[in-house]
Order: sequence, then C-alpha cells, then structure tokens
Amino acid sequence: MAVDEGSSRQEADALRVWLTQEQLLRGQVRIPLDSVPLPGAMGQPLELVSVLLSNTIALGNLLVAVAAWRQSRPRRPSVRIEVNGCSFTLDTSNPSELQALARALREADGSDPDGGG
Repeated sequence: MAVDEGSSRQEADALRVWLTQEQLLRGQVRIPLDSVPLPGAMGQPLELVSVLLSNTIALGNLLVAVAAWRQSRPRRPSVRIEVNGCSFTLDTSNPSELQALARALREADGSDPDGGG
C-alpha cells in the first residue's frame, strides 16, 4: 500500500500504527518491519506500508480498517493498493465501493471466489 504522494511520511507511519492496532486484523495481517523505508532513503517515491494477509477474508477487514483510518485524517489521503502489478486506489468509505474494490483485488490476486480464480 502507498499513501498518496501529497502526504507526509508521518501519514504512512500513522497508517502502519493504525493497522497494527486494529482489532479486526489481529492474527490476519502481518506488516513486515523490513518493509519500512529508512528515513532519507533515496528513490522512494511514495510512503509505503507492506501488508501480508493470512487469507482473503482478511482483505475486507483490511479495507474497512484503511477506510476508517482515512476518516480519522484531516486530509483523508487516498491509499494505493497494489496486487500482482495491478494498482487500485482506496479513496472512499462507501460500503458498496469497498466491496467492489475487494472483489477487484481478489481477482487481481487470482483468489476471487465468485470469479472461479
């Protein structure tokens, strides 16, 4: 995941902390510490947060948690999510749009239960 380019490093750090403290994600999400860019690192165009999901069901919880985090921020930065080279932007908290995004991410991952993947 990447917080939009107009956001500061603190926004990515805040998202990382939010996700590690989110009850819905306990035991379903791992955020590798080695994915945290070093301060002042060159060549890092976006503020990144790497997330590893234990199953596709956790994806819905992850999207809800990111949407809630966005609602807590004054600027509500968009968050780019990349799966297998396909990029998607989370810039909503609308439940039906989050469901559509979850379906698209599962399809990109090849794990869409409705798409036979």
